[in-house]
Amino acid sequence: MNKWITALLQFKNTPKADGTSPAVKVFGHPLRDNMPAHRRSFAPEWQKIIADADEKSSIHSNEVEKRYNKTAQPLLSLSVGNKVVFQNDRTKRWTINRSIIKIGNHRDYFIATDGGRVLRRTRKFLRRRYPLVPIPKSASRTTFQIKRYHIHQMLQ
Repeated sequence: MNKWITALLQFKNTPKADGTSPAVKVFGHPLRDNMPAHRRSFAPEWQKIIADADEKSSIHSNEVEKRYNKTAQPLLSLSVGNKVVFQNDRTKRWTINRSIIKIGNHRDYFIATDGGRVLRRTRKFLRRRYPLVPIPKSASRTTFQIKRYHIHQMLQ
C-alpha cells in the first residue's frame, strides 16, 4: 500500500480530543488499516460511544463559553464617520486619531490615514473619541455639570 494512503488511514483512525476519530464520526466504526485491531472494535456499539463523545464535547464547549464570557466585556458598535483613536504600533500608546470609513463583515473597521492608506482594525483595538466641550468662562459650576450630564446622555 502507498505510504501516503496508509498515513491518511492512520490519521482518520486517530482519536481526537473528544475521544472519537474522524472515521468513527463519519462511518460509525474505525476503518481497517495496517494496524492490528480486535474484531469487536468494528461492532455497532460504537454508536453509543459517538453519542457520549458528542455530549462530552458539547458540555466542554459550554464550559469554555461560560469561562470566556465571565471576563468578556461587550463593546459598543461604531458607525461610519465616528472619530476613533487606536494604538501606535511602535509606542503602544493610543495616539492615532482617525475616522472610520467602512465597516467590515467580521467586526472589523477600516480607517483612512493621512497618507491615503487604509488600515483595518478590530473593535477591540479601537476607542471612540468624543469631541471636547469648552467650558464657558461665565458659566457657574452647576450649569457646567448640567450641560456635561446632558452631553453624556446624548452620546449614549
